[in-house]
This record gives sequence, C-alpha cells and structure tokens, in this order.
Amino acid sequence: YGTASLPTSELEQLSAWLEAGAPWKSASQPSARAREQVADWETFLNGSSLKERVTARYLYEHWFLAHLYFEVLPRGPFFRIVRSTTPPGQPIVEIATRRPYDAPGVEKFWYRLRPVESTILHKTHTVYELGDRKKARLTKLFLESEWTPTAFPSYEPSAASNPFVAFSEIPARARYQYMLDDAHYFVMTFIRGPVCRGQVAVNVIEDNFFVAFVDPDHDVSVTNPRFLEESKKDLSLPAQHLSHLALGEFFLGYGLEQREYLDRREQYYAAAAPEGPTLESVWGGDGKNDNALLTVFRHWDNATVLRGWVGAVPKTAWMIDYPIFERIYYDLVAGFDVFGNVAHQASTRLYMDHLRMQAENVFISYLPADRREEIHARWYVDATNRLDYKHVAYLRDTDRGTQVSYAGPDVKTELILQILERNRAVAGPADLLNRCAEKPCRRPGATRLEAKVEEMLVEIASIRGPWVAELPEVTRLRVRGGSAAVAYTLVHNRAHTNVAYMFDEAARLVPADDTLTIVRGYLGSYPNFAFDVDVAELGAFKAALVAVDGQEALEQLAGRYGVRRTSPEFWAMMDWMTADFKRRRPTQAGLFDLGRYGNF
Repeated sequence: YGTASLPTSELEQLSAWLEAGAPWKSASQPSARAREQVADWETFLNGSSLKERVTARYLYEHWFLAHLYFEVLPRGPFFRIVRSTTPPGQPIVEIATRRPYDAPGVEKFWYRLRPVESTILHKTHTVYELGDRKKARLTKLFLESEWTPTAFPSYEPSAASNPFVAFSEIPARARYQYMLDDAHYFVMTFIRGPVCRGQVAVNVIEDNFFVAFVDPDHDVSVTNPRFLEESKKDLSLPAQHLSHLALGEFFLGYGLEQREYLDRREQYYAAAAPEGPTLESVWGGDGKNDNALLTVFRHWDNATVLRGWVGAVPKTAWMIDYPIFERIYYDLVAGFDVFGNVAHQASTRLYMDHLRMQAENVFISYLPADRREEIHARWYVDATNRLDYKHVAYLRDTDRGTQVSYAGPDVKTELILQILERNRAVAGPADLLNRCAEKPCRRPGATRLEAKVEEMLVEIASIRGPWVAELPEVTRLRVRGGSAAVAYTLVHNRAHTNVAYMFDEAARLVPADDTLTIVRGYLGSYPNFAFDVDVAELGAFKAALVAVDGQEALEQLAGRYGVRRTSPEFWAMMDWMTADFKRRRPTQAGLFDLGRYGNF
C-alpha cells in the first residue's frame, strides 16, 4: 500500500486467506426488526395507483445513491434502493442501468431495498433516514396533496432527463419541500458523489462557500405554476443527448435556453417582489430543520458538505431556489453517466458553471443594487469577458433593490450575519473556533482537554500567513492528554481569482489569500496528512506551524509532529481515528480513503 509494514500476524492472515482462494462470505442476514422495516417500505414504494407509481419513481431517482437506514436502527444495516424483476418476498434480481431514469427493459418491476454488504467507505456513504415520521411526511407531500396524474412519465431521454417535464404533474411545492427537508443529503450527492472525482470536475466551485435556500413561499416556481410551465422547455439538461452532444452545440443551444429562462425569471420576480427580496424569503428550516444552512469545502479533487455555516465568512455564497436545486441534482447526479465520454463529462461540467453563477447571483440580489456589480466582479477577476458571463449569466435585476437593511460597507458579511442571527434555531452551535469575535471563546460542554486545545486552535485560526498555503487540503490533528485524546481537522481553502475555467487552475490561484478552517472531529473522506501532538507541546507545535515558510519547513514540522505514511505509528493512528469516528458518528462513519495521504 506504500505505507508502513503491516504486523506479521496480519500479513499471515492475508496470506492464508489468499491461499484459500480469497473466499467471501455474505454478511449476516438483517435482523427481524430490519426485515420488518424493509417489508413496510417496499409496500409503500410499490403501491398500485398511478399517483403512488409516479411518486415512487420520483423518490427512487432521488435515492438511488443513498445508503438508506432506519430511524430505529441508526447503526445500520444500510440498504440501497434498486429496481428488481422480482417482487418483495423473493430474491432480488437487480435491473442495472447507467442512469436511474433509463428504461428498465421489462414491463413489470418492483422497488426493493437491497442490503449493502460491502465495507462501508466514507467517500460513498451518503446516508438517508427512513422511519415513520419520514413516511408520514412523504405521504403528506406527495400522496395527500392535490394533484391527479394523467400518465406515467416517459423513459425517453428528452423527457426523462428533464424533471420539470417528467414530473410536471407533481406540485412544485411538494418536490421542493421534499428536497429542502433533507438538503444536506441532496447537496452531498453532488458534492461527494461520483461526479466529484478529479480536479477538473471539482474546480467548478470555490474552495469554501456558504449555501442557503429560497423559502418556498417566496419562490415563484412554487407560488406561480405558470412560471415553471412556461420555463420547462428552457430547463433541459445535457444528459438528454446521452454522450452525443458536441461542445459547440452546448454553447449555442444551452446558452440561449439559459438566457431565455433567466430573462423570464427576472420578469416574474420583478412582478412578485418589485421592491426586492427580504430576509423572510430565506428558508429558515421552518424553525427546526438544520438543513437550512450548509457549508461546502472543496479539497482540490474532492469535496465535503457540512450542516451549518462553518468557518470564517467566505468569498462567495449561494442562494438556491427550486429550479437551481433540481437542475444541479439532475445534471450532476441522476443524469451523470460515469461511463460517458469526454463530451458528456465536459457538458455536465460546463452546465454546472451556469448553475453556480445563477446561485451566486440570487445571493447577490439581496445586496444593495449599487454594490452588486463591484462584488460580482471581485468573484470573477479576469473572467468578465467570457461569453457566458457577458451574454448569459450576467447580473440581472440591477434596477430592483433589496428590502434588507445595511449599516456598514461590508454588505456581504452583514447579510451573512443577519441570516445567521435570524436563523439561530437551525444554525447549529456558534463556530467559536473560526469566528471568535471576542476572546475567550469557550465552547459550552467542552472537556478540560478540549477547552485547552481549542483555546490554542482559536489563535491558529486567526493567524493568516504563507504557512497556510503550504498545508495539504485536509490535515488531521490528534492532541493527547493523559489517557484522553481529541481529534480536529485543519482544512486548507485555496483562493482563486475565479473558477470560471476548466483548465489551467494553477494560474488562477492566489496563495496569499488562502484561509484555514478548523473543525472538531473528522471532515473529508481523503485525509492528506496527520499530526499527533501531546497537549504539553501544543504551544511549540503552534509556533512551528505558523512559522512554516516553505516545503523544507513543512518537512521539518512533519518530522517532529507528523505521522507519515511510512511511520511505524501510521496504522495505529489510522485505526484510532477510525474507531473514534465510529464512536462519535456511528451512522455517518466509514473507512477513510488513504490514497491521497502524503509523506512529507
């Protein structure tokens, strides 16, 4: 594995297994309680009425990547939803297709819950909870709401790839609220899903940004059905062409569609809210749902999403409405073909450029009209001459104001803090590590060891300097104190002049503006390095860390406090972190991918 040697006993165990022919034994059968839950949900998903069938297809297309688990069994087992040629009660015969909306190839099939028998890997462990409350919520949103389907959606790519066509008969309020209820899961599917593998795929987003959502009662796609009906033809996605779309066709066809859609959107919002948006139009999770505010971190060739707004105020932020949310999902998840050719992958990535800019522009529309162009230009340095920037995704509504009040010059930060203050009930604990307004910032409930460690980490988070740019993207930090130990993650956020281009990203990096975010516990599926520090040496570690001024200094720091992949302590350290993660977050825990772990 390019790491420290395994113990002799483990090597002998592996050798004996290989000599025996590498036998594999299926995991133990789910418990009686789990089988009861499976039977209950398979009954729910295989209702015979047209309304039930359309609803089940919509749910399947949004759950197919999930590791489903039951509220009453938070530690698992986990399940995948699949289409099977066999009904509940019989062995599953899975129908394998590239996309979840591809034709099943048989007249009759059933939705089944198939146990996940492979080892749980954190990078693919995107969990979704099922239970009585979830079933009641789905029943209310989809089966008890007022709509009457007239036909089962077509599997033809031109229709199936566009959810605004395929599911046009389901009320937009039901669809949007369903996604909002579990927004963290849905954002994870495209932030941590198969599409986000590799630097070119992930460089469509900034390294760190906040996400909020337009409240359904203020989203014209929800409040005015005519808007979506008129717009659905302009909301098609590249996947409708499978892998046969030329990039020239993409720029011409999709650029025109996006422009027409955004022009129409501007007209509808100008009529619905002529004085501009209000803070009330930001979804507050109905006062109880912590999916309302999310934070995204990009780590060069992979990414992570957290609940709450974590870290210092970032360069950019997104405000997502229903058309943006659903299109991101169908562009990057449901419609993304992992076997597709370069044209498919490129058009998927380029379409996401539009969606990123649209989400940013909705956020900017909450700022004073006379500041929007200036702020937007700072987000797109050296990219304002791009055709799609100038002719498609340019700022609209510049003559329409905002109903948000501002007191100072830093209006972006002011808006973020106002949204946070208004939504304290769902924003999670205050981020005292990265947003310590006035020291001491002591976290309630912290142990004595945690309090001592975090007092030092607050100081580290507040120090800017060239040392930040030398750190890898995701660094684990374990601090030991007697018989106890605590873990944190140091996240290096790279600054860019813009993220408007697929290639030559290195030329657009601004290392002097890089930032550091410190998170309690474990963030990211691909740790790049780990430090192991005794609490008595924490002051010396901090001094050495912030003094790093190049690769040589980083190597010296790693030699003193680091756990290199060739260190004799490497596997013991990784085992400790895996066990600690599982103890702290048993539902979300999985093995980390060590393929990107460095050896400074």
